[in-house]
Amino acid sequence: MFTDLIYRARGSDETDLSDKPEWVQNPTRATASKQPDDEFHRDQLRSLQGVDRSVQTIVDKIGELGKTDSTVILFLSDNGMHWGEHGLSGKGTAYD
Repeated sequence: MFTDLIYRARGSDETDLSDKPEWVQNPTRATASKQPDDEFHRDQLRSLQGVDRSVQTIVDKIGELGKTDSTVILFLSDNGMHWGEHGLSGKGTAYD
């Protein structure tokens, strides 16, 4: 699953960071030197397949009960993970 995926985020090859906050521009930040880890990205996507199946099971059951039109599903998560956007990697910063 996802064996050929090579993800390069918008801004992953960005070299001019002059329009970004100082903490993003600073070339000494620990996250700046990290290279994309394609296998790690693929593993993360693979791990989410169980979540997708679980959500589908819930949606299917709501449909079976005839409650689709009167149901709201909220799906929340944490701040996510940088995959190379603006040279950032990991979960240590909240920057979009």
